[in-house]
Amino acid sequence: MSSALFWGSVGVLVPLMSNSLRKLPLMRRPWEHVLAFGGGIVFGNGVNSATVYMEDNLERVRSARAAAEATMAMRRAVAAEEPATAPPAPAPTVSGE
Repeated sequence: MSSALFWGSVGVLVPLMSNSLRKLPLMRRPWEHVLAFGGGIVFGNGVNSATVYMEDNLERVRSARAAAEATMAMRRAVAAEEPATAPPAPAPTVSGE
């Protein structure tokens, strides 16, 4: 609720500042302020939704990265247990000579 009021107030301030900079009466067209309040609420809701989406996405990326690092650590541990050199392959034989 407070976020909606904040963004709605920001929306109202836009036409107020516009009228002020142009040295016009501040409430010259009052319906613009009502529409700007609603537009500010819609914009603020979009910002909040994007923030929640980004936080969820960041958490999923972090958990996937942690899982990948755990998998790589396990693979490194398995590779360290295996012998460093493999036995040599037998030489190819030539038949018919």
